[in-house]
Amino acid sequence: MSHRGMSACTIAVGFAISRDCPRISHQTHFGGPKMKRALGMLIVLLSASIAGSQPLADRVPDDAILYLGFSGTDNAPGYEGTHWEAIVKQSNFPAVFRQVLPAAIKKQAARDAIAAGQAQQVYDALAVLARKPSAVFFAGFRLDGERPMPRVGFVCRAGADAEPLQQKIQALLDQAGEKEIPLKVTVIGEDLVFTVGYENPEAALAGGERGALQAVASFAAARKHVLQNPVVCLWVDIEKGLALVDSVVQVEADPQQQEMYAKVMDALGIRGLQNVMLTGGFDGKDWMEQGFLAAPAPRTGLLSLMDNPPIQDETLKAIPAGADLFTAGSFDVAKLLSTARDIAGQVHPQGQQSFDQGMGVVKMAIGKDLLTDILEPLGSQWAMYMAPEVAGGGIFGLVALNKTDDAAKMRSGLMNLSIFATNSANSGLAAKDAPVVIAGRQVKYDGATINYLGLPLVAPSWSVQGDYLLLGLYPQTLIGASRQLNSGKSILDNAEYQKLRERLGQKEVHGVNFMNLPQTAASSYGVLMALTQLVGAADLFGIQTPHLVLPPMHVFMEHMGPAGGVSWVDDAGAHMKRVSPFPGAEIFSGGASLLPLLMAPQAVGAAVALPAMSRGRESAQRVKCAQNLRQILQAAIMYANEHQNEFPADMAALAGAALAYNVDASVFICPDSHHVPLPPNWHGMPRDEQVQWILDNTSYEYIGGGKAGDAAAETVLLHEHPWLHGGQGMNLGYADGHVEFHAMDTAMRQIEETRQRR
Repeated sequence: MSHRGMSACTIAVGFAISRDCPRISHQTHFGGPKMKRALGMLIVLLSASIAGSQPLADRVPDDAILYLGFSGTDNAPGYEGTHWEAIVKQSNFPAVFRQVLPAAIKKQAARDAIAAGQAQQVYDALAVLARKPSAVFFAGFRLDGERPMPRVGFVCRAGADAEPLQQKIQALLDQAGEKEIPLKVTVIGEDLVFTVGYENPEAALAGGERGALQAVASFAAARKHVLQNPVVCLWVDIEKGLALVDSVVQVEADPQQQEMYAKVMDALGIRGLQNVMLTGGFDGKDWMEQGFLAAPAPRTGLLSLMDNPPIQDETLKAIPAGADLFTAGSFDVAKLLSTARDIAGQVHPQGQQSFDQGMGVVKMAIGKDLLTDILEPLGSQWAMYMAPEVAGGGIFGLVALNKTDDAAKMRSGLMNLSIFATNSANSGLAAKDAPVVIAGRQVKYDGATINYLGLPLVAPSWSVQGDYLLLGLYPQTLIGASRQLNSGKSILDNAEYQKLRERLGQKEVHGVNFMNLPQTAASSYGVLMALTQLVGAADLFGIQTPHLVLPPMHVFMEHMGPAGGVSWVDDAGAHMKRVSPFPGAEIFSGGASLLPLLMAPQAVGAAVALPAMSRGRESAQRVKCAQNLRQILQAAIMYANEHQNEFPADMAALAGAALAYNVDASVFICPDSHHVPLPPNWHGMPRDEQVQWILDNTSYEYIGGGKAGDAAAETVLLHEHPWLHGGQGMNLGYADGHVEFHAMDTAMRQIEETRQRR
């Protein structure tokens, strides 16, 4: 429903089609005003990532699972007087269709007259079809043959053009010879009809004994929630689609598979999805999209994630008043995890137990409960924005934020998670003998504490300010974002945003986005010029291309305005409504087009830095050992939490605890020790034998017996054997869970000091 993922080239093409092109009268014409308008509206269909209108829904059968309708360019409602029409009139793209394509076909004729003739017939047919109302539908499969055959139809109200078109298309099909998929083309009344999978094309369409889609109750109900006079419309009957899948499972799956399929479907709750309808069309001078997903309450499984509180003003107040672009939504990550656990339990008797064991491993690894210490403290309110006053705007100044429920608890949990992530990354690098490390850094500025990664080109950063978690690509971005929290002005004070929300009409929403396109358009226009100039490739083959395919910048600016939309959930399902000055206008939002550029320079920077950062194999082994010690220390800390604040009494107790917490026994072996691997029958060995094997082969010594769980941070609990790492030093593991590498004399002194404090 959004155009943001749309091809810039497709949009640029669409800008130029028109019924009247006064600025290109010097060009050679091919076709008349209807051709130009037809091409223009065809691009509306191709470039808009929505679909929708109910044309010919009276001819689409009532068993259709999917329906896509197009009003046709001759009947596009509301096109006259729109921003889109004005921009199209100033473009020169019609000449691409009137000159370049015909010239290319003629050039092809010199080499292959048959292929050129076929191309000309296709060109002529598409030019006519684009002008007329049409619909495509899919109605499942025929299962009475050797293999399933899809039942698909296309109907176009071609009128007087139907018979000539049918003859041309049939000639093309005859030239193609025998086909694996039998496509039938016929004329029924004033309709041109293509069908696959139907013996009788006339029987495939509604009318007579077969009911029409427009009379289906669910289709009619969905229409009440979308645009009433759209240009294009997409309808998907999800219930019928699931029933089709059910029928295939009943035929192809064995009883055990059928039982598991039923459990999975029930647990996921997706049978609560009924249908979806998406529409797009002109609203005044602008382009509007509206959609509806029928998923009535009560919702279970994954659909229960739809039921979140609406976006609160407190979340939007964290967004600067001058933001060029922002999006905000409501999503509960902790609820997702809890729902996944419930689903696992419904699918398999041991599902929740396995899930809990996995969570236990995560808890051991990071020293915090992922659900209660990290995800639950997060709130369900999220936002992301780009604002010039924060970090200069553009994708590099992107800020993401969360309105937390428990900022202090979340900060603590996130710190543990960050340490674990960097340690794991470094262990992975060390395993590949990579001569680099990823370092976590911290900077304090104007009262804000910002954590970031020391990387070239970008430095992913996070900070907690008040009740807000802030995320960005650079510490400077979060400094600006933190100042915004106390600025007193927010997007709620932006007049353009206020006008947009008033026009969209819905007060309580679960998602909202806004783009101030007049402010961002300049940064995107150059890219569009370059993309549309790709048509210049035809000049290399002696085919003259039109001048100024893309209208000048001032033409766009005269018809530019903010774009945005809202979404909300109620007892009926989910709704969406958005508006933009013309189809594809979001391509002018700027910044997002730079996303592909982020990773390539990052790779180049890393390649340049690698030779200068070589540390050798020994450093890599130290990093591996340090990661091992951290995991063992986390097991010791968890043991103390569960045993009246007392660390394990000895290495045997520690090894047993670690195995109980699903710590891999291999972490007790330093990669520099050259010890034998785990026994082949390890998983079948009794626990006491596993513990004894660890005692016999471990590379580390535990000296934390008898110490309290709240021992001083400088208390050493665990250390390597002194002969590892060439005798240059040792990794020491401390009571607070951190690990440090020290030269041998320093390490031995700290170990002795700890022993004396027993």
